[in-house]
Amino acid sequence: WMSVASGLFVNAHAEQTSQSEEKEQASQTEQASQSEQEAFTQSEQAFTQSPKAIEEVAAGSVAELTIFDAQNNRIARGSAFAAISDGLLVTSLHVLNGMDHLNVGTEDGESYRIDLEGLLYSDADADLAILQLPDACPLVPLPCAEEIPLRGEKLAAIGSARGLINLVTFGNVCGHWTNGNIDWLIFSAPVSAGSSGGPLINDSGEVIGVIMGSYDDSQNLNFAVPIQEAQRLAE
Repeated sequence: WMSVASGLFVNAHAEQTSQSEEKEQASQTEQASQSEQEAFTQSEQAFTQSPKAIEEVAAGSVAELTIFDAQNNRIARGSAFAAISDGLLVTSLHVLNGMDHLNVGTEDGESYRIDLEGLLYSDADADLAILQLPDACPLVPLPCAEEIPLRGEKLAAIGSARGLINLVTFGNVCGHWTNGNIDWLIFSAPVSAGSSGGPLINDSGEVIGVIMGSYDDSQNLNFAVPIQEAQRLAE
């Protein structure tokens, strides 16, 4: 009996040992998987630290605007970007003052005309305009952030300052300024004339705002309207 029992005990012990080994192997596999996931996450760069990601966005989604009057005189320059949905171009309304038509200039040297009829939506209080892109224009819509950014969040500003297409500067959200129904973003990334209408992009690669302008007598005291206002306008 003892022999049989001993045999049963040995078999049972062997089975328990096997199960223990399987659990240990499963635990090691899970830990390895978690380590790989952590390594993958750590290898992902924030947008503001990834020149490759910035280059793709600037070249593929942001454009320079050249504004013309009815006599075909160039009267202004600005910036714009594709967002919200296919075929929509977001910019600042003040860039379009006096517009008869405009050219959308992309980094590949191409230009696409939009007439005044292509102005789909506008909001003077938010200084926003949304235009219909020509079908041939290849600009890719940028993703939009769901929430208003907090103070201190890092960002990149992209705009065609002084007619130099799609320049990139860096800064952070300094604060917010509520005027009327709009909670304007205050940011520190340097911008110049011609940057109006360009995007502010967070470290997740999402648009958080549309560059509006700066205080002339202040250093890097710049304003943007939250992208949620443009989304609301396009609804």
